[in-house]
Amino acid sequence: LKRPSGQGCVRRRFSEPCFPGPAMMLPALTSECEVAMHRAVDPVSLVALRARPQEVGALLWRSQRIEPALYHKSSVVDDEGEISGISPVSRLAFDGWDPMPSLADLENFVDFVDWDSDGWVRVPDLAVAYAAILPLDVEATDSWIRDHFDVDQDGFIWGEALVKQAEPRYVNIIADLLLGAPALEPPEVCRRSGREELSRWFDHWDVQGGTDSGHEVIEVTDLRFGIAYTLYKSLGSSMDLQTKQAVTSLFLVQSGLEAIGRLKRADFLELLAPALCANLPEMLPMGAMWSTPGLMVPEAEFEDPIQVNLHVPWRGTVEDTLRVGHTDSEVEFFNIFRNWRVRELRLAAAKAAGLPQGQRVLLYISGRPLPPHCEAALVTTLPGLVDGAVLQVLPDCGYGAGCSIS
Repeated sequence: LKRPSGQGCVRRRFSEPCFPGPAMMLPALTSECEVAMHRAVDPVSLVALRARPQEVGALLWRSQRIEPALYHKSSVVDDEGEISGISPVSRLAFDGWDPMPSLADLENFVDFVDWDSDGWVRVPDLAVAYAAILPLDVEATDSWIRDHFDVDQDGFIWGEALVKQAEPRYVNIIADLLLGAPALEPPEVCRRSGREELSRWFDHWDVQGGTDSGHEVIEVTDLRFGIAYTLYKSLGSSMDLQTKQAVTSLFLVQSGLEAIGRLKRADFLELLAPALCANLPEMLPMGAMWSTPGLMVPEAEFEDPIQVNLHVPWRGTVEDTLRVGHTDSEVEFFNIFRNWRVRELRLAAAKAAGLPQGQRVLLYISGRPLPPHCEAALVTTLPGLVDGAVLQVLPDCGYGAGCSIS
């Protein structure tokens, strides 16, 4: 690890946002974009792809895929609604968009993952594709696929063989993945975070779990990505992406983190963590913690329903929202009434998704699962459940027979 001017450089606290001057050239977050591609994170916005599964797709040039990376459509559409530019991952030009097919259309889904159309599917690409639209952990999904399918020594599966092997028990495969490879949310940290919280943060991003001479170490590429992801999220959705990139790039330059090498846990906690925390909010946002079940809200707030996008993964991107209630806009919403309890939300969502009566469902708000034992809670206590959020509905196949997807 190389630092520009001694240990003090990683303790720097930016008391104001780190906006570079017009003459300051900052490096692009190239390595962070590449890591995002492998973590099922949008390489442009650094938002988990599963947070907006109805938007997931890939870039095209003259109707051909240019790379395996997946994106949110909103990240690559310009102000005039056009899709064209240079990929932040491959640096190749693009002029079109290829939406991810429905999970139920297994053959087309596999063809989509086989981005270069050579007949072979890379296991890491398949794992990312599933984690992009389902609440799954990429590494655990990768391991599960290797344990259950005919994978060659180079990590490839013949596409036709994959479809033939998976099709007869596809519903059970999805159910097993949801149970065996659930997504892991990054620990939230803030300016007041202590050593224990920061250690958990370190553990989450240390995906390789390396050691060096008995010391726990993290690959710098993983650490840089964790810092970028955390800073982007802390800057909020109201800040434009160019500013987020500039702030993050400047922090990484000032910290002296090169794109290669390893860093010990002790050095992170002692040298880098204080600078990171100094550039985060004073306290965690309310959305980082689940509110108390049953918390009451004023009656006046019950008047207007919460309108969310209802995403049903096995129906795909064309039918990913359903009209429930009334709306005159072009976007179709699912109306959630504010005096509903979670148990009422489950019933209504299952009905809207077309599941059989009595089928238990799993609900996810922008890629995050509802907490356990919250059936009596008011829906207004669920963080992230706001107008425009994505409510994903999946059949709960962990409760025995009766699970079906049509």
